[in-house]
Amino acid sequence: MFKGALYGGISGLAGGTVGSAIGGGLGSFVGGAVGSAVNAKLYGATGSDIGKSAIFGGIMAFGLYHLSSYINYEFKGGKKWGEIDISYKQFITMQADFQRSRFWGKEYGGSLMNDGSVKRFPAKTRANYQINGAKDVPNSKGWYHTHWDKPGQLISMDEYGNVHHVNASDYYVGERVKIENPQFTERYHSPTDLANASRSIVINRYDGSYFPGSGNHSNVLPRLLIDLCGPFSLKDNVFENYIVCIDSFAIKLDGSTKYK
Repeated sequence: MFKGALYGGISGLAGGTVGSAIGGGLGSFVGGAVGSAVNAKLYGATGSDIGKSAIFGGIMAFGLYHLSSYINYEFKGGKKWGEIDISYKQFITMQADFQRSRFWGKEYGGSLMNDGSVKRFPAKTRANYQINGAKDVPNSKGWYHTHWDKPGQLISMDEYGNVHHVNASDYYVGERVKIENPQFTERYHSPTDLANASRSIVINRYDGSYFPGSGNHSNVLPRLLIDLCGPFSLKDNVFENYIVCIDSFAIKLDGSTKYK
């Protein structure tokens, strides 16, 4: 039992790390494949058995990812955020961008086009806590960006523009500390976001918010898949003991479902 838990933890960590770094359907496939291959190897599989386990794990993780994503999109509020109608492609693109954003610690974003596509902002615009120089595409339905960090974290920027957290434990009690440009991380639209007079969506690790271009933002509750992991095992040419972790659920091979 301990060995199974240990192997599952190792393979899950490997698959989840790769999956979150890549994000989206591709991330779920690669993460599931990596986790399955690692788990199979730990159980003593070799050669083609590891390959079969990887393929099976990748396909299962990819299928479950899109199944869960479509259910959330179709039945749990994913089709309309504020006043913006969202296509399934836009939904899963924003979902994948948040997964990447949380893993890499940078804000991702893009324009939501009227044809259902997404024009993602270039990689050079991504910073820890802001989008630098990105512009919404004219005649789009609006734009989105991510707030990947926990809200209420005290951060500062030094003279070189580097952003870091400020931890009280780093200082003595009563010590006077000069913090350059102190600010707190925002869960929803920040004052800077609200200064942009266009329709926009902010995606955070709990839900999101919609800004119509004037006034204040309103909260929306999209259901996004944030955490991915996919440990699978191949033992004696029988697939067993696989677990696919998606959001707050763990789905087992026997069909049972439980919260993490």
